[in-house]
Amino acid sequence: MKKLLFLLALLVVSPVSRSADEGKTITFDRESYTLGWVDASNGTTTNEFYLPGEKPEDWTRMIGIRHFSGARQLKDAVNPWMAMVKPLIAAKPDAYEGNSKTGGKGVTIVVWLLSPDKKYYEYDMMRFVETPDGVMSYQFAEKLPFAKKLDVSATMKSLDERLDELKAFAMTAQTEMR
Repeated sequence: MKKLLFLLALLVVSPVSRSADEGKTITFDRESYTLGWVDASNGTTTNEFYLPGEKPEDWTRMIGIRHFSGARQLKDAVNPWMAMVKPLIAAKPDAYEGNSKTGGKGVTIVVWLLSPDKKYYEYDMMRFVETPDGVMSYQFAEKLPFAKKLDVSATMKSLDERLDELKAFAMTAQTEMR
């Protein structure tokens, strides 16, 4: 029994048990995303993760992680983000409150945006969480081609599971590509 406990403890703390790509890949909604863009400017660090073969200028689904280092309360990050997307909002946003799994106060905003060129909709789930180091946000975004009558049933079917997955995120943003 002692040997089993020792082996389990070794697996938990051993650097060998960690992936060499730690921080470079994220699994979300049963798909693997790879870090493809990093920006650290104006007090915000942004990491964007894309599906294989996709890139910042051409993606279908994306995971975003942001650290708003100067933000101490949710409103310090949520309000500027909402002001930024307001001209693009295509349908009334929904908000889901709830603390993160790590205990930080949080809110998730789900919003449909229409691209400025009206070629696609962007479905955004943006989770904001207060941390001791500022506010973090965890985003799932999906692009859907523009249609006058857009069928969103497939996207909305995964809402509850995706909300739970975003709530479980607790990683930090990298300040540079590695």
